[in-house]
Amino acid sequence: MVEKTLEKSAQLFAVFMDNLSGFAWIKDLDGRYVYANKTLEQLEPYRNGWLGKTDADLWPAEIASAFNHNDKHVIVTKRQLQTVERYFVNNSERSVLVSKFPIFDGAGEVEMVGGVSVDITERSKVEEALRDSEF
Repeated sequence: MVEKTLEKSAQLFAVFMDNLSGFAWIKDLDGRYVYANKTLEQLEPYRNGWLGKTDADLWPAEIASAFNHNDKHVIVTKRQLQTVERYFVNNSERSVLVSKFPIFDGAGEVEMVGGVSVDITERSKVEEALRDSEF
């Protein structure tokens, strides 16, 4: 009975995560991806595989460093971090509103970092245009 319940829970989690409109992932303490939803898998750097890879394996150094810095902040503070991260895809700068959070083990220690993000590129452009038009 417990096995069936766990299996059903895993299925529900996968369906839920794969139907998010944003990106979702989990990394271990070394920054290796252990989970990515289908939305993230569609992003260019992840298309050829991501499992066990780090941001340094997938992104240019500057972007990987920024992502890693925010992950480390979550690990050290043991608190959620909400921020904007930028990256380039197809020579186009994109912005995402990111929420990164610690995932704790049974002893209360951080064992992984989870994250969800939503693309805010177009919203940011509109807000910038509105600010520019006010002057």
